[in-house]
Amino acid sequence: ADTGPPVMPATLSDGIVTLRPWTTSDAPALYEAARESIEAVSPWLSWLDALYRPEDAERWVVASGEHWRQGTEFRFAVRDAATDRLLGGAGLNH
Repeated sequence: ADTGPPVMPATLSDGIVTLRPWTTSDAPALYEAARESIEAVSPWLSWLDALYRPEDAERWVVASGEHWRQGTEFRFAVRDAATDRLLGGAGLNH
């Protein structure tokens, strides 16, 4: 079956927040955000524990790019449009 061309990454912004595909430059901020959230969210995110390392964040953003190229999943970094500060993430799959 023809799956068509790969989906190209998109950046979306309303001037308040910007959604864009994750890049390796996002990995340090993702790591910091995950580490500060361990206590609050680890009951729901089994992968997020005291052993979570910067390399884990880097692998995740690299895998995010692979998913975009395959057209199987579309993960976005959610950033403040004015400051570019990481606010969170969102994704589309299935």
